[in-house]
Amino acid sequence: MIFPPDAVPNVKDWDEYILEVYKGGPGSGFHGHSGRPGKVGGSSPGKVWGGSQEQFEGNKLSKLQTGEIGEQLAAKVLQEQFGAEFRTVNEGINNAPIDVAGDHMAVEVKTGLATNGVTAQHWRATLGQFGKGEREFVNKLSPADKKEYLAFRREQIMERKYSTVAKMSDMIGDTVKPFTVGVILAPDGSKGDVFMVPDFHLRLPWKDYATDEYYVGTFDVD
Repeated sequence: MIFPPDAVPNVKDWDEYILEVYKGGPGSGFHGHSGRPGKVGGSSPGKVWGGSQEQFEGNKLSKLQTGEIGEQLAAKVLQEQFGAEFRTVNEGINNAPIDVAGDHMAVEVKTGLATNGVTAQHWRATLGQFGKGEREFVNKLSPADKKEYLAFRREQIMERKYSTVAKMSDMIGDTVKPFTVGVILAPDGSKGDVFMVPDFHLRLPWKDYATDEYYVGTFDVD
């Protein structure tokens, strides 16, 4: 299959940005901390997600609001758990390969609502918006070719994330480890269950990963 020119995402000056923010400048996310393993527990009693879809009659958060709240909560919880500064990477950069970094960790944050139906009860890597040329290309594909192309793009997403982790490790002269933080928010955004899973993943079903094994705690959203 011949791919369109804009099939490969381009983040302008990404290397310079990550170097400036995380190699020791003001607010650097890497301080050489070893973390505090075993320090767990949330600040809000009772889990948000009980294993099935929650019913809610109020106004649900938008997809954008859900993502922003989840990322902010994840950064706060990571700081509390590891005693080091964690910063968002999504400031002034579109389509950054990771979301949060600090204490030798590169973190992908995925957030869903407790009101999600069964088919949406997962955290997954998203393709983001296609550029005009790519969108026109995809719309002309047959169902089989479209499936093949989207699989290629998802594979590309993962390669880009791991490439970023390798560059970060080179820049700080130490190993940066990939993690996924999954968040399940209450439908009003007031609190969230936080789970931490090693490595990056294309898809994490809640039934397998929103479990005690990966549970960090339930936290109030400031």
